[in-house]
Amino acid sequence: MLLLLVSIGFALSLQEAISIAKERSPTLQIQRYRLQQAALIWPQTLARVSPKIFLNANYTRNQQEIAFSTTDFLTDLPDFIEIPTSAPVVIQPLNAQAWRASLTQPLFDAQTPSLLMAAKAHIRSAQYQAQAVENAFTLSFAELFIRKQMIDQNIEILKIRSQLVKESMEMAKMEYQSGAISLQKKLDAQIDHRSTDIQLLQLQNQSLELQQQLEQLMGASLPSKLSRTPLRPLPNDVQDAIQSATIHRSDGLSIQESLKKTMHQRRARLFEWIPVVESNLNYSYANNIAFSDQNTLWSIQVNANWLIWDGGIRLQQQRMDQIQSAIYDIELKQKRDDIENEIRTEWRKRDLLLSQLRKARLDQDTAHLNLTTVTKGHENQILRDWDLKQAQLLLSQSDYLYEQVEAELYLQNFKILMLCYEGAFVP
Repeated sequence: MLLLLVSIGFALSLQEAISIAKERSPTLQIQRYRLQQAALIWPQTLARVSPKIFLNANYTRNQQEIAFSTTDFLTDLPDFIEIPTSAPVVIQPLNAQAWRASLTQPLFDAQTPSLLMAAKAHIRSAQYQAQAVENAFTLSFAELFIRKQMIDQNIEILKIRSQLVKESMEMAKMEYQSGAISLQKKLDAQIDHRSTDIQLLQLQNQSLELQQQLEQLMGASLPSKLSRTPLRPLPNDVQDAIQSATIHRSDGLSIQESLKKTMHQRRARLFEWIPVVESNLNYSYANNIAFSDQNTLWSIQVNANWLIWDGGIRLQQQRMDQIQSAIYDIELKQKRDDIENEIRTEWRKRDLLLSQLRKARLDQDTAHLNLTTVTKGHENQILRDWDLKQAQLLLSQSDYLYEQVEAELYLQNFKILMLCYEGAFVP
Protein backbone atom coordinates (compact mmCIF):
# COMPACT_ATOMS: atom_id res chain seq x y z
CA MET A 1 0.00 0.00 0.00
CA LEU A 2 2.81 2.41 0.89
CA LEU A 3 4.60 1.62 -2.36
CA LEU A 4 1.39 2.47 -4.22
CA LEU A 5 1.09 5.80 -2.43
CA VAL A 6 4.70 6.60 -3.26
CA SER A 7 4.29 5.64 -6.91
CA ILE A 8 1.21 7.81 -7.45
CA GLY A 9 2.82 10.88 -5.91
CA PHE A 10 1.43 11.25 -2.38
CA ALA A 11 3.49 12.97 0.27
CA LEU A 12 5.71 10.49 2.08
CA SER A 13 6.38 10.85 5.80
CA LEU A 14 9.59 9.84 7.50
CA GLN A 15 7.87 7.07 9.47
CA GLU A 16 6.35 5.57 6.31
CA ALA A 17 9.68 5.71 4.48
CA ILE A 18 11.46 3.92 7.35
CA SER A 19 8.83 1.15 7.32
CA ILE A 20 9.31 0.60 3.58
CA ALA A 21 13.10 0.57 3.85
CA LYS A 22 13.06 -1.89 6.76
CA GLU A 23 11.01 -4.40 4.80
CA ARG A 24 13.46 -4.32 1.89
CA SER A 25 16.76 -4.11 3.75
CA PRO A 26 18.96 -7.21 3.15
CA THR A 27 20.82 -6.43 6.38
CA LEU A 28 17.64 -6.58 8.44
CA GLN A 29 16.45 -9.68 6.58
CA ILE A 30 19.68 -11.42 7.62
CA GLN A 31 19.04 -10.34 11.22
CA ARG A 32 15.55 -11.84 11.09
CA TYR A 33 16.99 -15.17 9.97
CA ARG A 34 19.63 -15.01 12.69
CA LEU A 35 16.91 -14.35 15.22
CA GLN A 36 14.99 -17.39 14.01
CA GLN A 37 18.20 -19.40 14.21
CA ALA A 38 18.82 -18.28 17.79
CA ALA A 39 15.25 -19.18 18.80
CA LEU A 40 15.89 -22.81 17.89
CA ILE A 41 18.20 -23.23 20.88
CA TRP A 42 15.15 -23.37 23.18
CA PRO A 43 13.56 -26.56 21.74
CA GLN A 44 17.06 -27.98 21.33
CA THR A 45 17.73 -27.54 25.06
CA LEU A 46 14.24 -28.70 26.02
CA ALA A 47 14.89 -31.93 24.13
CA ARG A 48 17.22 -32.97 26.97
CA VAL A 49 14.17 -33.90 29.05
CA SER A 50 12.02 -35.17 26.19
CA PRO A 51 11.55 -38.91 25.45
CA LYS A 52 13.76 -40.41 22.79
CA ILE A 53 13.12 -43.40 20.57
CA PHE A 54 15.95 -45.63 19.29
CA LEU A 55 15.77 -48.44 16.77
CA ASN A 56 18.66 -50.84 16.18
CA ALA A 57 18.79 -53.66 13.63
CA ASN A 58 21.59 -56.04 12.65
CA TYR A 59 22.17 -58.98 10.36
CA THR A 60 24.97 -61.56 10.75
CA ARG A 61 26.17 -64.11 8.18
CA ASN A 62 28.13 -66.87 9.99
CA GLN A 63 30.64 -69.22 8.39
CA GLN A 64 28.64 -72.28 9.43
CA GLU A 65 25.67 -73.35 11.45
CA ILE A 66 26.35 -74.83 14.89
CA ALA A 67 23.76 -77.10 16.53
CA PHE A 68 23.70 -79.92 19.07
CA SER A 69 21.32 -82.62 20.34
CA THR A 70 21.07 -84.64 23.56
CA THR A 71 22.68 -87.69 21.94
CA ASP A 72 25.90 -85.75 21.47
CA PHE A 73 26.41 -85.73 25.27
CA LEU A 74 25.26 -89.31 26.15
CA THR A 75 27.56 -91.46 24.01
CA ASP A 76 29.12 -93.45 26.96
CA LEU A 77 25.89 -94.87 28.44
CA PRO A 78 25.26 -98.67 28.39
CA ASP A 79 23.37 -100.02 25.45
CA PHE A 80 20.39 -101.14 27.51
CA ILE A 81 19.62 -97.52 28.35
CA GLU A 82 17.44 -96.01 25.70
CA ILE A 83 18.44 -92.50 24.82
CA PRO A 84 15.56 -90.23 23.88
CA THR A 85 16.07 -88.41 20.65
CA SER A 86 15.24 -84.78 20.06
CA ALA A 87 15.60 -82.23 17.33
CA PRO A 88 19.02 -80.52 17.22
CA VAL A 89 19.26 -77.17 18.99
CA VAL A 90 20.78 -74.46 16.84
CA ILE A 91 23.27 -72.35 18.76
CA GLN A 92 24.72 -70.39 15.87
CA PRO A 93 22.50 -70.11 12.82
CA LEU A 94 23.95 -69.53 9.41
CA ASN A 95 21.88 -66.32 9.05
CA ALA A 96 21.08 -64.34 12.22
CA GLN A 97 18.78 -61.32 12.36
CA ALA A 98 17.87 -59.15 15.35
CA TRP A 99 16.38 -55.74 16.06
CA ARG A 100 15.73 -53.68 19.14
CA ALA A 101 13.42 -50.73 19.85
CA SER A 102 13.94 -48.54 22.92
CA LEU A 103 12.01 -45.67 24.47
CA THR A 104 14.20 -43.57 26.78
CA GLN A 105 12.73 -41.01 29.19
CA PRO A 106 15.09 -38.82 31.27
CA LEU A 107 13.91 -38.75 34.87
CA PHE A 108 16.42 -36.36 36.43
CA ASP A 109 19.07 -34.04 34.99
CA ALA A 110 20.34 -31.35 37.35
CA GLN A 111 21.87 -29.30 34.51
CA THR A 112 18.68 -28.82 32.51
CA PRO A 113 17.10 -25.89 34.49
CA SER A 114 20.28 -23.81 34.25
CA LEU A 115 20.72 -24.67 30.57
CA LEU A 116 17.12 -23.59 29.88
CA MET A 117 17.81 -20.26 31.57
CA ALA A 118 20.97 -19.92 29.47
CA ALA A 119 18.91 -20.61 26.34
CA LYS A 120 16.44 -17.86 27.25
CA ALA A 121 19.28 -15.41 27.82
CA HIS A 122 20.81 -16.39 24.47
CA ILE A 123 17.51 -15.71 22.67
CA ARG A 124 17.06 -12.35 24.39
CA SER A 125 20.65 -11.40 23.54
CA ALA A 126 19.99 -12.21 19.88
CA GLN A 127 16.77 -10.16 19.97
CA TYR A 128 18.56 -7.15 21.43
CA GLN A 129 21.38 -7.51 18.92
CA ALA A 130 18.90 -7.58 16.03
CA GLN A 131 17.16 -4.52 17.49
CA ALA A 132 20.49 -2.69 17.73
CA VAL A 133 21.20 -3.37 14.05
CA GLU A 134 17.69 -2.20 13.13
CA ASN A 135 18.13 0.99 15.17
CA ALA A 136 21.44 1.76 13.45
CA PHE A 137 19.77 1.26 10.08
CA THR A 138 16.83 3.47 11.08
CA LEU A 139 19.14 6.26 12.22
CA SER A 140 21.26 6.22 9.05
CA PHE A 141 18.17 6.09 6.81
CA ALA A 142 16.44 8.89 8.74
CA GLU A 143 19.52 11.09 8.38
CA LEU A 144 19.42 10.64 4.59
CA PHE A 145 15.67 11.34 4.50
CA ILE A 146 15.81 14.43 6.72
CA ARG A 147 18.74 15.89 4.82
CA LYS A 148 16.94 15.28 1.54
CA GLN A 149 13.84 17.02 2.86
CA MET A 150 15.96 19.86 4.29
CA ILE A 151 17.83 20.34 1.01
CA ASP A 152 14.57 20.36 -0.95
CA GLN A 153 13.26 23.12 1.31
CA ASN A 154 16.47 25.07 0.88
CA ILE A 155 16.25 24.68 -2.89
CA GLU A 156 12.78 26.24 -2.92
CA ILE A 157 14.01 29.13 -0.77
CA LEU A 158 17.11 29.57 -2.94
CA LYS A 159 15.01 29.64 -6.09
CA ILE A 160 13.10 32.61 -4.69
CA ARG A 161 16.32 34.18 -3.52
CA SER A 162 17.94 33.55 -6.91
CA GLN A 163 15.16 35.49 -8.60
CA LEU A 164 15.55 38.33 -6.12
CA VAL A 165 19.32 38.35 -6.59
CA LYS A 166 18.90 38.43 -10.35
CA GLU A 167 16.53 41.39 -10.10
CA SER A 168 18.95 43.06 -7.67
CA MET A 169 21.82 42.56 -10.12
CA GLU A 170 19.84 44.12 -12.97
CA MET A 171 18.85 46.97 -10.70
CA ALA A 172 22.48 47.42 -9.63
CA LYS A 173 23.50 47.87 -13.26
CA MET A 174 20.96 50.66 -13.71
CA GLU A 175 21.84 52.25 -10.37
CA TYR A 176 25.52 52.20 -11.29
CA GLN A 177 24.86 53.73 -14.70
CA SER A 178 22.91 56.51 -13.04
CA GLY A 179 25.71 57.00 -10.51
CA ALA A 180 23.55 56.10 -7.53
CA ILE A 181 25.84 53.30 -6.34
CA SER A 182 29.53 52.56 -6.58
CA LEU A 183 31.23 50.02 -8.82
CA GLN A 184 31.95 47.84 -5.80
CA LYS A 185 28.26 47.46 -5.03
CA LYS A 186 27.58 46.53 -8.65
CA LEU A 187 30.31 43.88 -8.53
CA ASP A 188 29.01 42.61 -5.20
CA ALA A 189 25.55 42.13 -6.74
CA GLN A 190 27.03 40.18 -9.65
CA ILE A 191 29.11 38.01 -7.28
CA ASP A 192 26.04 37.41 -5.11
CA HIS A 193 24.07 36.31 -8.16
CA ARG A 194 26.82 33.97 -9.30
CA SER A 195 27.36 32.43 -5.86
CA THR A 196 23.61 31.91 -5.42
CA ASP A 197 23.39 30.03 -8.71
CA ILE A 198 26.37 27.87 -7.78
CA GLN A 199 24.88 27.14 -4.37
CA LEU A 200 21.55 26.23 -5.95
CA LEU A 201 23.26 23.86 -8.40
CA GLN A 202 25.20 22.19 -5.59
CA LEU A 203 22.04 21.66 -3.56
CA GLN A 204 20.25 20.19 -6.58
CA ASN A 205 23.11 17.73 -7.12
CA GLN A 206 23.09 16.77 -3.43
CA SER A 207 19.33 16.28 -3.57
CA LEU A 208 19.67 13.99 -6.59
CA GLU A 209 22.36 11.89 -4.88
CA LEU A 210 20.28 11.52 -1.72
CA GLN A 211 17.23 10.63 -3.79
CA GLN A 212 19.13 7.83 -5.53
CA GLN A 213 20.34 6.45 -2.21
CA LEU A 214 16.86 6.56 -0.66
CA GLU A 215 15.20 4.99 -3.69
CA GLN A 216 17.77 2.20 -3.66
CA LEU A 217 17.04 1.48 0.01
CA MET A 218 13.26 1.69 -0.44
CA GLY A 219 12.93 0.05 -3.85
CA ALA A 220 10.46 2.75 -4.91
CA SER A 221 10.49 6.19 -6.46
CA LEU A 222 10.38 9.09 -4.03
CA PRO A 223 7.47 11.49 -4.35
CA SER A 224 8.12 15.15 -4.92
CA LYS A 225 7.01 16.01 -1.39
CA LEU A 226 8.52 14.64 1.80
CA SER A 227 7.19 15.37 5.26
CA ARG A 228 8.54 15.02 8.78
CA THR A 229 6.78 12.86 11.33
CA PRO A 230 6.14 14.49 14.75
CA LEU A 231 8.58 13.29 17.39
CA ARG A 232 7.95 12.19 20.94
CA PRO A 233 9.02 14.49 23.80
CA LEU A 234 12.70 14.58 24.67
CA PRO A 235 14.05 13.67 28.13
CA ASN A 236 13.99 16.50 30.64
CA ASP A 237 17.77 16.87 30.85
CA VAL A 238 20.99 15.11 29.97
CA GLN A 239 20.96 12.97 33.14
CA ASP A 240 17.45 11.79 32.36
CA ALA A 241 18.62 11.02 28.83
CA ILE A 242 21.58 8.97 30.09
CA GLN A 243 19.34 7.01 32.47
CA SER A 244 16.82 6.28 29.70
CA ALA A 245 19.58 5.18 27.32
CA THR A 246 21.07 2.85 29.94
CA ILE A 247 17.68 1.21 30.40
CA HIS A 248 16.56 0.97 26.77
CA ARG A 249 19.69 0.62 24.62
CA SER A 250 19.68 -2.78 22.89
CA ASP A 251 23.44 -2.91 22.36
CA GLY A 252 24.01 -2.70 26.10
CA LEU A 253 21.18 -5.10 26.93
CA SER A 254 22.56 -7.63 24.44
CA ILE A 255 25.89 -7.74 26.30
CA GLN A 256 24.04 -7.99 29.61
CA GLU A 257 22.04 -11.01 28.40
CA SER A 258 25.21 -12.65 27.05
CA LEU A 259 26.71 -12.27 30.52
CA LYS A 260 23.63 -13.93 32.04
CA LYS A 261 23.90 -16.77 29.55
CA THR A 262 27.49 -17.45 30.55
CA MET A 263 26.57 -17.35 34.24
CA HIS A 264 23.82 -19.93 33.72
CA GLN A 265 26.19 -22.14 31.74
CA ARG A 266 28.73 -21.97 34.56
CA ARG A 267 26.03 -22.94 37.04
CA ALA A 268 25.01 -25.88 34.87
CA ARG A 269 28.56 -27.21 34.81
CA LEU A 270 28.59 -27.28 38.63
CA PHE A 271 25.91 -30.03 38.46
CA GLU A 272 27.78 -32.28 36.06
CA TRP A 273 28.89 -34.53 38.92
CA ILE A 274 25.25 -35.30 39.82
CA PRO A 275 24.10 -38.48 38.06
CA VAL A 276 21.71 -38.34 35.15
CA VAL A 277 18.83 -40.74 35.72
CA GLU A 278 16.76 -42.17 32.87
CA SER A 279 14.39 -45.04 32.25
CA ASN A 280 14.37 -47.33 29.22
CA LEU A 281 11.57 -49.43 27.79
CA ASN A 282 13.04 -52.02 25.40
CA TYR A 283 11.50 -54.43 22.94
CA SER A 284 13.80 -56.80 21.08
CA TYR A 285 13.56 -59.62 18.56
CA ALA A 286 16.14 -62.27 17.57
CA ASN A 287 15.90 -65.47 15.53
CA ASN A 288 18.71 -67.31 17.32
CA ILE A 289 17.52 -67.66 20.95
CA ALA A 290 18.53 -71.17 21.99
CA PHE A 291 16.37 -73.30 24.23
CA SER A 292 13.39 -70.96 23.83
CA ASP A 293 10.41 -70.72 21.58
CA GLN A 294 10.10 -66.95 22.27
CA ASN A 295 11.87 -64.71 19.78
CA THR A 296 10.75 -61.42 21.40
CA LEU A 297 11.63 -59.85 24.72
CA TRP A 298 10.31 -56.86 26.76
CA SER A 299 12.43 -55.12 29.41
CA ILE A 300 12.38 -52.02 31.61
CA GLN A 301 15.58 -50.42 32.88
CA VAL A 302 16.47 -47.50 35.13
CA ASN A 303 19.97 -46.13 34.60
CA ALA A 304 22.06 -43.65 36.58
CA ASN A 305 25.22 -42.33 34.91
CA TRP A 306 28.03 -40.58 36.79
CA LEU A 307 30.68 -38.54 35.03
CA ILE A 308 33.71 -39.18 37.19
CA TRP A 309 36.52 -37.90 34.95
CA ASP A 310 36.40 -36.59 31.40
CA GLY A 311 40.07 -35.93 30.82
CA GLY A 312 39.90 -32.35 32.12
CA ILE A 313 37.38 -31.06 29.57
CA ARG A 314 34.99 -29.85 32.27
CA LEU A 315 37.69 -27.94 34.16
CA GLN A 316 38.93 -26.24 31.00
CA GLN A 317 35.38 -25.31 30.01
CA GLN A 318 34.75 -23.79 33.43
CA ARG A 319 37.90 -21.71 33.04
CA MET A 320 36.78 -20.59 29.58
CA ASP A 321 33.39 -19.56 31.02
CA GLN A 322 35.11 -17.51 33.73
CA ILE A 323 37.23 -15.72 31.13
CA GLN A 324 34.17 -15.05 28.95
CA SER A 325 32.27 -13.63 31.93
CA ALA A 326 35.18 -11.28 32.66
CA ILE A 327 35.18 -10.15 29.04
CA TYR A 328 31.43 -9.44 29.11
CA ASP A 329 31.83 -7.50 32.38
CA ILE A 330 34.43 -5.25 30.78
CA GLU A 331 32.39 -4.84 27.58
CA LEU A 332 29.25 -3.97 29.56
CA LYS A 333 31.07 -1.31 31.60
CA GLN A 334 32.69 0.10 28.45
CA LYS A 335 29.37 0.17 26.62
CA ARG A 336 27.70 2.08 29.46
CA ASP A 337 30.55 4.60 29.46
CA ASP A 338 30.26 4.93 25.67
CA ILE A 339 26.50 5.48 25.95
CA GLU A 340 26.98 8.23 28.54
CA ASN A 341 29.66 9.99 26.49
CA GLU A 342 27.58 9.67 23.34
CA ILE A 343 24.49 11.15 24.99
CA ARG A 344 26.46 14.05 26.48
CA THR A 345 28.06 14.82 23.11
CA GLU A 346 24.76 14.76 21.22
CA TRP A 347 23.07 16.83 23.94
CA ARG A 348 25.78 19.51 23.66
CA LYS A 349 25.24 19.58 19.89
CA ARG A 350 21.53 20.08 20.51
CA ASP A 351 22.19 22.95 22.92
CA LEU A 352 24.39 24.59 20.29
CA LEU A 353 21.69 24.18 17.64
CA LEU A 354 19.12 25.68 20.00
CA SER A 355 21.25 28.78 20.45
CA GLN A 356 21.76 28.98 16.69
CA LEU A 357 18.00 28.61 16.17
CA ARG A 358 17.28 31.43 18.62
CA LYS A 359 19.77 33.64 16.81
CA ALA A 360 18.33 32.67 13.42
CA ARG A 361 14.84 33.45 14.71
CA LEU A 362 16.01 36.82 16.00
CA ASP A 363 17.68 37.59 12.65
CA GLN A 364 14.48 36.56 10.88
CA ASP A 365 12.35 38.85 13.05
CA THR A 366 14.84 41.66 12.50
CA ALA A 367 14.70 41.10 8.74
CA HIS A 368 10.88 41.15 8.82
CA LEU A 369 10.88 44.40 10.79
CA ASN A 370 13.48 45.88 8.46
CA LEU A 371 11.42 44.93 5.40
CA THR A 372 8.32 46.48 6.93
CA THR A 373 10.18 49.71 7.65
CA VAL A 374 11.79 49.85 4.21
CA THR A 375 8.46 49.10 2.52
CA LYS A 376 6.84 52.05 4.27
CA GLY A 377 9.77 54.27 3.32
CA HIS A 378 9.51 53.05 -0.27
CA GLU A 379 5.79 53.72 -0.36
CA ASN A 380 6.45 57.24 0.91
CA GLN A 381 9.14 57.60 -1.77
CA ILE A 382 11.78 58.14 0.88
CA LEU A 383 13.73 54.98 -0.04
CA ARG A 384 14.58 53.68 -3.50
CA ASP A 385 13.74 50.40 -5.24
CA TRP A 386 17.32 49.29 -4.55
CA ASP A 387 16.76 49.62 -0.78
CA LEU A 388 13.56 47.59 -0.97
CA LYS A 389 15.28 44.85 -2.97
CA GLN A 390 18.11 44.68 -0.46
CA ALA A 391 15.62 44.31 2.40
CA GLN A 392 13.90 41.47 0.53
CA LEU A 393 17.25 39.75 -0.02
CA LEU A 394 18.08 40.06 3.67
CA LEU A 395 14.77 38.42 4.61
CA SER A 396 15.23 35.57 2.12
CA GLN A 397 18.71 34.91 3.52
CA SER A 398 17.40 34.85 7.10
CA ASP A 399 14.57 32.48 6.09
CA TYR A 400 17.09 30.18 4.43
CA LEU A 401 19.32 30.06 7.51
CA TYR A 402 16.38 29.54 9.87
CA GLU A 403 14.98 26.61 7.87
CA GLN A 404 18.42 25.04 7.71
CA VAL A 405 19.02 25.24 11.46
CA GLU A 406 15.49 24.05 12.21
CA ALA A 407 16.00 20.93 10.06
CA GLU A 408 19.36 20.26 11.71
CA LEU A 409 17.68 20.52 15.12
CA TYR A 410 14.95 18.08 14.07
CA LEU A 411 17.63 15.60 12.97
CA GLN A 412 19.54 16.08 16.23
CA ASN A 413 16.38 15.51 18.28
CA PHE A 414 15.73 12.35 16.25
CA LYS A 415 19.24 11.09 17.04
CA ILE A 416 18.85 11.74 20.76
CA LEU A 417 15.48 9.98 20.88
CA MET A 418 16.87 6.96 19.06
CA LEU A 419 19.85 6.85 21.42
CA CYS A 420 17.64 7.19 24.50
CA TYR A 421 14.46 5.25 23.67
CA GLU A 422 15.31 3.47 20.39
CA GLY A 423 12.16 5.02 19.04
CA ALA A 424 11.71 8.64 17.97
CA PHE A 425 8.05 8.75 17.02
CA VAL A 426 5.01 9.09 19.26
CA PRO A 427 4.07 5.56 20.43
